[in-house]
Amino acid sequence: MTRPDDLLLHGATLLDAAIASRPANATKGRRASDVAVWVRGDRIKALGPLAALRARAGRGALRVDLGGGTLSPGFTDAHIHLVTWIRALGEPWLRAQDVPSIGIAVAERAKAAPAEEWLLL
Repeated sequence: MTRPDDLLLHGATLLDAAIASRPANATKGRRASDVAVWVRGDRIKALGPLAALRARAGRGALRVDLGGGTLSPGFTDAHIHLVTWIRALGEPWLRAQDVPSIGIAVAERAKAAPAEEWLLL
């Protein structure tokens, strides 16, 4: 059953997690004519051959030819640099970008490490 928010994206090189995890010389992605992405609302419903997804999504799905571009479905950069984050836990925290906040951070650091010759902020 087609819904008004069905979308078929096709005509692009697909770069998904399975492809991105391969060595650079192993693949250049799936060919533009081989794959499509079916989106319903804010969710990816399926990836596969355009003809198969066109049949599943129905006639009312909006088809968008991406003209040979690159498509990264579901790509988000939701990571942290764990080592940097762990190191930052022990660093002074500036409550604001002003002189009093710097003074507070220096005092807290000096109290936490009174024997240090240098204070690193």
